[in-house]
Amino acid sequence: MSDRYRFGPFELDASEHSLQVEGRPVALTKRAFDTLLYLVRHPGRLVTRDELIAAVWGDTIVEEGNLHWTISAVRKALAQESEESRIETVRGLGYRFLGPVEAVGEAPAKATPESALPHRRSRWWLATGLAALLIAGLIWTLVGWLDSAVASRTPRVAVIGFRNLSPGGAGEWMGTALTEMLTADLGHGGSLRLVSSDDVASMRRDLGLGMAGALGPAELDQIRRRLGSEWVVTGSYLLLEGQDQPLRVDVLLRHTGTGETRIAVTRRGRQKDLFTLADSLAGELRQALGKPAGQETGQAEARSAMPASLEAQRLYAEGLERLQRRDALSASGRLEAAVAADPTFSPGWLALARSCELLGFERRAEDAALKAVQASSGLPERQRLEAEATYLRIARRRPEATDRMRRVYELSHHAFQDGLTLGETQIRAGQNREALATLAEIRREHPAESGDARLAMLEADAYSGLEDFRNGAAASGRALAAAQRQGMVQVEVRALHHLAIARIRSGSLADCPGALDQIAQARAKAEATGDRFLLAGVLQDLGVALADCEQRARSEQADREAIDLYREIGAQGRLAPLLYNLGSSRLNEGDLLGADRLMREALETCEAYGTLCHERFLHPVGANRLHRGELAEARRMIEESLQRNLQSGNRYRAAEARSFLPDVAFWSGDLAQAVEHARQVLALRQEIGNPRGVAWAHSDLATWLAEAGHGAEALEHGRQAVALASKQGEISLQACSRASLSLAELATGDLASADRESARALALLPPPHKPFCSFLVWRARVQVLLARGELDAAGALIDTGLELARRGGFVTYELQGRLFQAELALARGRFGEARQLATELAAEARAKGFGIIAQRCGRVIAKTPGPVVRG
Repeated sequence: MSDRYRFGPFELDASEHSLQVEGRPVALTKRAFDTLLYLVRHPGRLVTRDELIAAVWGDTIVEEGNLHWTISAVRKALAQESEESRIETVRGLGYRFLGPVEAVGEAPAKATPESALPHRRSRWWLATGLAALLIAGLIWTLVGWLDSAVASRTPRVAVIGFRNLSPGGAGEWMGTALTEMLTADLGHGGSLRLVSSDDVASMRRDLGLGMAGALGPAELDQIRRRLGSEWVVTGSYLLLEGQDQPLRVDVLLRHTGTGETRIAVTRRGRQKDLFTLADSLAGELRQALGKPAGQETGQAEARSAMPASLEAQRLYAEGLERLQRRDALSASGRLEAAVAADPTFSPGWLALARSCELLGFERRAEDAALKAVQASSGLPERQRLEAEATYLRIARRRPEATDRMRRVYELSHHAFQDGLTLGETQIRAGQNREALATLAEIRREHPAESGDARLAMLEADAYSGLEDFRNGAAASGRALAAAQRQGMVQVEVRALHHLAIARIRSGSLADCPGALDQIAQARAKAEATGDRFLLAGVLQDLGVALADCEQRARSEQADREAIDLYREIGAQGRLAPLLYNLGSSRLNEGDLLGADRLMREALETCEAYGTLCHERFLHPVGANRLHRGELAEARRMIEESLQRNLQSGNRYRAAEARSFLPDVAFWSGDLAQAVEHARQVLALRQEIGNPRGVAWAHSDLATWLAEAGHGAEALEHGRQAVALASKQGEISLQACSRASLSLAELATGDLASADRESARALALLPPPHKPFCSFLVWRARVQVLLARGELDAAGALIDTGLELARRGGFVTYELQGRLFQAELALARGRFGEARQLATELAAEARAKGFGIIAQRCGRVIAKTPGPVVRG
């Protein structure tokens, strides 16, 4: 087997563990390189996931999410140097390396008579294979071109809705039922491109479009720009009183560009004949659009869009209408009654799952989505897959949800709307780079829709997940401009959020006024829509922005307004992030006790409603427990959070949870374990590739290496941390990096440099503001002052930090401050005082499990004259 391979502009050398393109190295982690090597050595063949994991990871137990991320890293590295796609995902099975691969350095067979015929045969098979690949490529290209050409000729139709002319508003639910039935019936077979009823409902909310009167030219133009539809279906219905309740339905088919009415159809029947009426109307509309139904009709599709019984139809339609206008609490009540009336109706369970999810009731949403899957067994494949994807997403099995949506996307021949849903699902799964690749594919395949605001907004979401604020701001700007053109108010509001947050986090406090003005615009627009969920989301983002801009009081006010609003609309399940934000605000002011109470309430809210935020809040609450002196409980919560995030495939949160384990090990007295945990965190942060996270990891590792006495290595990581932090705008990161560097310099005996860096860190961030960092700064500065013999300055700083730690409830730093007092007494020659302080503190530290404090108290005692104290 060769060690060198060429494919496209790349050359891979297994012996040197290198990948080059035109002589330039391409950076890959070891796992990523080994994955690429295995695929390159098996070109054109399906390599299953299990086979690839066994080849690359061996006996190590890994989640499939690790493989997804590794493949994503390989694709990204190759895409930076070549536009050609080389790794194909075979959904549900594995991967295939595409394109020719040349093994370099293998000795060619000699042209002996015996070997000549096999050689010619191999060349013949090679030529045949290449010809087959060329033909397959041409067919694929032709099919794609034909699909695109057919799509461009396929009329795009939107069923806008029906006006109720019935006396006393009787049968109000039937307008929604007719809309759902006609949308499903007309969309059957793919000869027409139907705008989903959810998109229509969103458009009506954004434009404030009611059904009170006929649509004029201005409204038709707005619909065309918003939905991209050539034709709209509107109409009215009249339900009369009587034993059989006679029903008349009038339907108009109108062109959004010219205003022409292509056809006006009237059908009469009974309320119980709704399916038959809808199918007859759909047939007339198809013929008017030049798409005769032929022998097959979409009546089965229409029937799958609504329950069978009249009572279930009414309840489902009423619930769906309320859900579409975002009255989720009222919708959930109707939908629960609908599925009770017809438990076999899968879309009813899905709608119930959506309403519960909107309210933040994730446990109820997961249960409803599972029942939707169970009820979908007899439905078409697409509907089954959509139900499975919804369930898997809510159940936090996000990579599997992405796989299902990828299959839906492929089944629809890469339909635009399905591509958007796939991209959104990938982003929710944390597959942001894969989402960007999907969105780029959508732009190539749907040039007419490439200016859609939702496309740019999803790109902004993906960049936000990668913390790439520059590209995120550019995508948000595109989304904002497109949303304003297309009348997409909700996208416009979200784009304003993204722009503001990106502006703050990529700039400085000087950028805050402009960013906050943008969020104020978003708030005004959200209030104008009357969508209280949208407004609450704006208030939540406003709280985050104000906190980033150091406006704590206003931040808390915005969070409390959002909490009140969510309680008003019955969305108790959405309170957890806001309670957590309030707790973070308290923590940033040094109030650990108040912060812990609010964060604990956030965690309990998650546990009550089963929301997805449990993994997010468990390890921060564990960190609070650590600093309150409850080391065993802290370790349990942090390790549980780590496992939960690894299982869900969220490596960002897994790295965040793991970053607290060195603290637990340090305070417990195991410095070697603290260093090992910190190394693992750095490796994970580097694998993820987030610059801010990598800077924090270097800073933390430098701190623990210095505490363990590895000064030279600590110095290296401290310098890297400072260099990386200087490129970020975060003051706490810069302060902590300088503090860790000063500890490293102290460990190497460079007191002058340690003094300079610790003083700069303290000037940037004195305690108790952002205490997890500022108390590290305090600790570093005190140690430097004690080492330099500046005892009065050290004493004053010790007293200040100790008072703040006691006031805020930080047991860790209170114990650290008392240790400093013992060390200060020793430095001043007050041996009796030093011995007494250290002896009392050691006993308390051992009782609480703070081994590092007990160990260092022992050092103080050992340096004081007198009998040895044991135990």
